[in-house]
Amino acid sequence: MKTRELTIALMLLIAAMVSTDAMAQGGNAMVLRIDTVRVTDQKLLGVRERQLAQGRTKMADAIASFEAVTREALKAAAGASKRFDVSDMDAARRMEKELQSEMAMELSSAERDKLRNEMAHKALVVDWMLQCDITNCQFTRKGNYGWTCILHITPIVRDRRSETMRIIASRPFVSDIKKMVIRPTHEDAFNEALSTMKEDLEEWFTETFPVYARITHLDTSNDAVIDCGTMHNVARGDVFQVTHVDRRIDDDGRTTDTETVVGTLKVKDALVDQSTCSITSGKDEIIDLNANGALLQCKMIMK
Repeated sequence: MKTRELTIALMLLIAAMVSTDAMAQGGNAMVLRIDTVRVTDQKLLGVRERQLAQGRTKMADAIASFEAVTREALKAAAGASKRFDVSDMDAARRMEKELQSEMAMELSSAERDKLRNEMAHKALVVDWMLQCDITNCQFTRKGNYGWTCILHITPIVRDRRSETMRIIASRPFVSDIKKMVIRPTHEDAFNEALSTMKEDLEEWFTETFPVYARITHLDTSNDAVIDCGTMHNVARGDVFQVTHVDRRIDDDGRTTDTETVVGTLKVKDALVDQSTCSITSGKDEIIDLNANGALLQCKMIMK
């Protein structure tokens, strides 16, 4: 592969690290990274270990499949909620592997450093991390027809910006028994059970996490224009809390945010990707901070 083609390929992989649905918010949105998705069902793990000791990998392969499809389902549900920019830890690992490959050695040191810095930037902007435990997979044989699965998963969203990685939200989900369908393999039965959670997962992300936006500018009437709109389910009358975010990165690459609530906005007019809002409190401070180029983040107040 030529150097230019390799550079383009690596740049595209960097872009994939924050894979955002076309309807998702812009770069100011809360960035949610899909991190560890793992099977914790002790019965399945026990079968896997016994098989591996015998040189067999059937259950190990099945568990890897369960974790992969659950990761994709969570990514899709989080993206469909239009609450986040969604990134993926696996993409970051693939990028680092590419940078260590023989082909990447064709790039100059400066080019590799540039790509690595961009990758590091993507990692630093992560606000929240989503982990998920697959706590129970109960498979039942249905004669010669195949299998059914009762599935339990628990997604956990943590605040990456806090020193303790505090939990923001967590909830167990169970597959809908009424929608249970017999499938020929364990993997197919698992996928079927997971599919019954799709609407509940999307609803959880939508109703648990508010829309975040940023004040892009003040218009001639000193109304605030924010960069989210009807495509993010924003409507006339919605209220946003305005926070001044002072973000700093120390010498070790740790991000520290100092957040101060400064006022509120009320949506007057919502377009597709932006909304005009009246400043209902804290007007003088918001005008002053905006004039000085401060980051003013807006969080929808949930109804």
